[in-house]
Amino acid sequence: MRRIGWMVASLAVVVGCGGGAAPKPATSAEAAKPAAKEKAVEEWKLGKYSTADGMTSMVIDRTKGPKARLQIAGSKDVVELTPEEMRHRTELAGYLFRAPDGTKTLFVGVSGEMLYLKGKDELPLRRDGDAAPLGEPTVKGDPPKPVETKSYAEETAEKLGAIAVVTKNPKLQPKDVVDLKAVAEAFANADASMFVHFVATSSPKAHYAPSSNTTYTTSHAQGELAKGLAKYGGELMTLIDVEPDRKGITLKHWGLQIGVPHAPALADGTPGLVWNVEGTSSIVFVTVDGAPYKVDIWKDQSTVAPGVEASLAKWPAPLATSILGPGELGHLAEANQFDKTQLAAIDKVQETWRTCVQTSFKKLEKDVEALARENVMWHAKGPRYKEMREKWEAKTLKECEGSKPKMEALLTTAIEARNKERLAVLEKAKARATALSLAK
Repeated sequence: MRRIGWMVASLAVVVGCGGGAAPKPATSAEAAKPAAKEKAVEEWKLGKYSTADGMTSMVIDRTKGPKARLQIAGSKDVVELTPEEMRHRTELAGYLFRAPDGTKTLFVGVSGEMLYLKGKDELPLRRDGDAAPLGEPTVKGDPPKPVETKSYAEETAEKLGAIAVVTKNPKLQPKDVVDLKAVAEAFANADASMFVHFVATSSPKAHYAPSSNTTYTTSHAQGELAKGLAKYGGELMTLIDVEPDRKGITLKHWGLQIGVPHAPALADGTPGLVWNVEGTSSIVFVTVDGAPYKVDIWKDQSTVAPGVEASLAKWPAPLATSILGPGELGHLAEANQFDKTQLAAIDKVQETWRTCVQTSFKKLEKDVEALARENVMWHAKGPRYKEMREKWEAKTLKECEGSKPKMEALLTTAIEARNKERLAVLEKAKARATALSLAK
């Protein structure tokens, strides 16, 4: 059964063209045909209609303007029907006619098809006779306007958007969530309605977002866990991505990057503020220690809720995740939140690593080219290339490993400095919650 509102069959009209005899001049009889044509159009607007099974008959009169009149066989009532457009995406599909009580009663498609709507049933109608025009409706009036219902995501976004930092303090913007001075100011000036806490459930997820350009969800899981960075919730990964192409092989990615497969989940009850709302999909939530998270708005489950734990001693431990990598520090430097001199030192170590890998890769390229020239069946070359690649990668990681401890040391220094600032934000948040009698 075709369902109205998403698909309506259309009629195709084929028009002949091309050669043939010249058209004959119109006769007086033919000149009178427009009147007959007009009458034919009126016939489609007025007539006796029946369902295909013959179980229901009715008279439909659409000659009195946009509204229609309908009388079911055996009933004395003439019901007035009000039309509204039905569209499939942006394309007009037809018109839905509603009774004065709002009941969907009739559908007329753009192709002329008509459906009698009875409950959940859509019954095709066919014109099977002429009928006299119907009199004044005995049941008339405009149907009630449909009540707009909002989805859970829309309601949540609207509710949380009203107490968001960027709403309450318009001089702050979404990008300022990485500015710890701005975050401290937001907590210092927050009113009681703005304090919320994260609700940990099976569905809503909180994604650590240490910069405006980075959101951590999973790890690519290469390299050993860097013990020095694990306590901050991440690890330094040595990514080397070699891909075959038409010319042989290409070195695609070969950087020292951060992953967070070991970062703890955001604790249930973690207090903070809604910084801003991104459409109806996620909330930017900043914890009381200044960590930004993107929290999913998920179906009908809460993500953040009003209020905070009344006892400061029961607030979750701060700095649950504070990992930062070269990319994040680069983004923070662009936002004037990290010293560019320190970033230059990090970039230098990154370049040393890249140069080392690139130099080693040239040897692998030559070996792969030599393998390609060998007079060996193609299926035998695959295992040899795999073994060649694995040995090269192990050798390269060993040759270039000197860059890793240097990078870890620089990142640790940067993380510790930012953590110190984050703890200062926490003290501002605690003081404000206490002043508002939310906690003690």
